[in-house]
Amino acid sequence: MFVKPEKRHYKFSELQQVAIRLLARREHSRLELFNKLQNYTEQLALIEQLLDYCCEHDYLSNQRYTDSYLRLRSAKGFGLKRIWQELKEKGITQQQLQSALVNEPQDWFALALKTYQKKYSRALPRDYLACQKESNKRYQFMLYRGFNREQIQYAIENSAQSE
Repeated sequence: MFVKPEKRHYKFSELQQVAIRLLARREHSRLELFNKLQNYTEQLALIEQLLDYCCEHDYLSNQRYTDSYLRLRSAKGFGLKRIWQELKEKGITQQQLQSALVNEPQDWFALALKTYQKKYSRALPRDYLACQKESNKRYQFMLYRGFNREQIQYAIENSAQSE
């Protein structure tokens, strides 16, 4: 379905068009765009030069990418731990994440509660062993989503009160 581009020797303007086309679709981190451009050419110096050009002309911004990514993933019900882990893999620094948290404030406790209630609309079963197993399963799900212990506990307690 997707044809991998043939690696060849590119001129700056040709590779620039590829980068702009990729950036027009969505925001990218510098590392993401670097990795994608490596699929086109092995000219690492040219890729670095192009990335510097994109940053200078504000086509590429790790901070803008971090703000956007934080907004997107938290809207999908993911917690800060998970989002931070994903951003680290994309070359984002802790300082950029902290700036994004200032730009996009989030109530992580309310988000944990909303995520928990969306996934688990029914109450825990009455049987103790089944209840313990289900409770552990729900806790693991929330950990996987990237919420911390306090946020998970808040979500479980407040979800039980609303039932």
